[in-house]
Amino acid sequence: ADFFNYRNSPEIQGRTPMVYVGANDGMLHGFRASDGREMLAYVPGALYGSLNRLTSQAYSHQYYVDGTPIVEDAKIGTVAPYWRTVLASGLGAGGRAIFALDVTAPQDFTEGQADNISMWEFTSNNDADLGYTFGIPAIVKLNDGTWGVIVGNGLNNTGSGQSGIFILDAATGAVKRKIMTGLGSLAAPNGIAGITPVDHDGNGTVDYVYAGDIYGRMWKFDLTANNSAGWSVAYGGAPLYRAQWGGADQPITAAPEVARHPTHGDIVVFGTGMYLQVSDISDTTQQTVYGIWDDGVPVAGIANLQVQAVSGTVNVTAGLPPVTRTYRTVTANPINWSIKKGWYLNLPTSGERVAVDLLIRDGRVLVTSLLPNVDLCAAGGFSWLMELDYQTGGQFASSVFDTNADGSINTTDVNLSGVQLDGIASTPAVLSGFGPNDEPGSVDNLYLNLSTGGIGSQNSRGNPLANRRMSWRQLR
Repeated sequence: ADFFNYRNSPEIQGRTPMVYVGANDGMLHGFRASDGREMLAYVPGALYGSLNRLTSQAYSHQYYVDGTPIVEDAKIGTVAPYWRTVLASGLGAGGRAIFALDVTAPQDFTEGQADNISMWEFTSNNDADLGYTFGIPAIVKLNDGTWGVIVGNGLNNTGSGQSGIFILDAATGAVKRKIMTGLGSLAAPNGIAGITPVDHDGNGTVDYVYAGDIYGRMWKFDLTANNSAGWSVAYGGAPLYRAQWGGADQPITAAPEVARHPTHGDIVVFGTGMYLQVSDISDTTQQTVYGIWDDGVPVAGIANLQVQAVSGTVNVTAGLPPVTRTYRTVTANPINWSIKKGWYLNLPTSGERVAVDLLIRDGRVLVTSLLPNVDLCAAGGFSWLMELDYQTGGQFASSVFDTNADGSINTTDVNLSGVQLDGIASTPAVLSGFGPNDEPGSVDNLYLNLSTGGIGSQNSRGNPLANRRMSWRQLR
């Protein structure tokens, strides 16, 4: 009832739509969505001492607020109103810190309200196991009944050098629980970037967190206990899977995606690779996309997985004016779940890797891979956007792309699984609800930020039922 009252209060119903973005000018900015007017500029305390470098005549590129923020409602008040809208963000390569802001009422943003807007900061000064925080935090309700902010511990920490996660109190930033994996050292530091929380029983609280580290381990953290003291690494401290190829560990920096297995348990889909430091540009080690079946026991190795492969490329010319685009085909090998525990697909081009988060929707996993360009004067390189069956890792039996550019996806389109994009691309943002009049919602528009400075787009198969009423109830 209190959440209903909060969401229907005049403060929330009249709230100004906002866009929040971090920038390397040292600030987290809030822009009014209607006209782009800046309403908020927040300088995290962890960066304040380095802002003077911006005016230095000897300035070289400096990362500042390099992280991606997240905004969620959370019940954190001790007196009414209990619910607030919280923004949480890391600094990416800009520093070892997490901060939170109260963005409940953007229409009231003023300098005089600064103390009310700024909630807390948690930095490596609080705990040296916090490194550079590249992953997006998660604002969630926990099984002890409180709300928390969960983050990977980041890279290059100066504490233990191990990988792990922090679970912070959403209201205060205090550590509720720190769970370290025990893997890593200061001499060979490990760390976790992207995380994915999962509410397995559907009761609104987070039960598990999946996260990979740069040692190539995919971890499952168990938060099912109703007391934070009982939260730990699942499987007695063993990883769910160790990603390796040719004896070399494959780093995991992007957050995994998790969806139900067709019989029981979950499938954890993730890609491997790093693109965080200069030395990564020239890295040509084999990287892979995995789908691991978490049925309650760790998966021992790649011999337990069904192989899929990129089987070829196809050039298709379409549109007005005509544009030629390069697509990929992928195998569709079936999986015998009685003997296999998942699937894998090796990225076929030397230097190709996954460094941005995956996305699962409508039975498909959308994978954005990238190939860096070693030429510092170029726009970074290029990417592939692949759409695969998340259960098998294979190609679908019918087309997922609008290859003939007619605004519809049907048998006139070539059945393909990946499209090449100019520039290094982000995780796609999905705009649904398109398609012919008799099939509204049958086409999704995918939009991707590109390193060229442009926006890439691709029409993809949607869900025709997405915009229709799926249930009803009768009130008497």
